[in-house]
Amino acid sequence: MDDSSQRHSASVPPRREAARELAVLSGTDSERRRRCLSPGKEFTRPLICVLSDRVSTPRNFTKRHCTHIVLSLRRYPRDDAMQNISPGLYQAIRGPDIQVFVALRGDILLNSDAEQLAESTAALLRGAQLDGLAFLYVSQSVLQLGKLCLRLQTLYVSLKASGLCLLLGLQLSEHITRPRILDKVLRDVSKNVDILVLNSHYPGGPSTCRAMHASVFQQVTDSCVPVVAVETALSWLKFVASTSIDVPFLCFSVDLRVFRYSGRTPQGVCD
Repeated sequence: MDDSSQRHSASVPPRREAARELAVLSGTDSERRRRCLSPGKEFTRPLICVLSDRVSTPRNFTKRHCTHIVLSLRRYPRDDAMQNISPGLYQAIRGPDIQVFVALRGDILLNSDAEQLAESTAALLRGAQLDGLAFLYVSQSVLQLGKLCLRLQTLYVSLKASGLCLLLGLQLSEHITRPRILDKVLRDVSKNVDILVLNSHYPGGPSTCRAMHASVFQQVTDSCVPVVAVETALSWLKFVASTSIDVPFLCFSVDLRVFRYSGRTPQGVCD
């Protein structure tokens, strides 16, 4: 699925109850609001739109309703990938009410020296007049998140000092079998990011499944892919919001194919 077909939102309109509960899930830090939201939008719940760098002309995408546009550079293996993008594309994306981030491959976050990565990306972001750095689809087991927190802390401190924001899109595994550990590590992760996005869909490639849910509202009891339902992601975010003092912006991702297809299972899609 192309990145331009995804949106990460703090609400799911077809499910009013979920949207109502998510109303309380927003960043509480006024400094973060000024840094990570456009002027006049400080109290707007984020709608984060992910855009493929293969989209090269303004007519191919819309900026309507988006508070943030994340330009995905995940096909490039290096942290200087943003140098491959023309300044004209950045200008086409940028708007007075929109913050623009670039997303690098998740393995860059996991395998690079955190201090060097923070220094190099901050300089490139400032040079391109961008607002923040994102890592999407970072797939980690619950036990791996502790090590990830140390890398995030280094990045977060450096980017914040430069007036930039850090977004993490997290794909969790083992989330059902280790609930107590998950509560703690999610709280630790949330302390070191400005925007935390929990994937509520499976972003991987073809699997042994003959058919896969795009996104589901209720947790699937038996699946050949690690499905995280909207209600599951929502429960995690509510926990973070209720137990953390400095709450980042909390979002979950939804695959937009849920608005095109309906499931014939008791779980159903988010339709």
